[in-house]
Amino acid sequence: HILAMEPFTFRKKWAVPVQGDHGRGERLRGVTSKHLLLETYVEEPRYDGSNPRKPRSMDFRCLSPADGKELWRAKIRKVMTFIHDGHVTLTQDVFYSADGTELVAVALDSGRELWRYESGSEISQVIALDQKVLFTTEDGRLVALHEATP
Repeated sequence: HILAMEPFTFRKKWAVPVQGDHGRGERLRGVTSKHLLLETYVEEPRYDGSNPRKPRSMDFRCLSPADGKELWRAKIRKVMTFIHDGHVTLTQDVFYSADGTELVAVALDSGRELWRYESGSEISQVIALDQKVLFTTEDGRLVALHEATP
């Protein structure tokens, strides 16, 4: 469960169940004043070096911190790597999700995909700053994109 409590009294304000059974579950990926972003995950087989990238979809859902109500649910096609489980960065309006060589921008108010950028190399840490999205790549580049369009 995700549980919201009243400050100082610690009384339960609301609780929302999260998925979680046999290798599938949800994790909290970010919080803003208006959004709780959850990502559904599936445990992958142990990486053996034979197939480092595997296409699949990821589900995200967004809850209201005020009452725990679901604001939206979205399925985003991603390529997951076995090296890391992806990077998610939030601003007040957009969340950015990177896995493999792709960065995806999604509107926090609707769950609508805004744009997708293919870097050509494995993406590392993603940072959103001053209307720009910055990330490093495995081949040593620092890439800066305007948050509105890549």
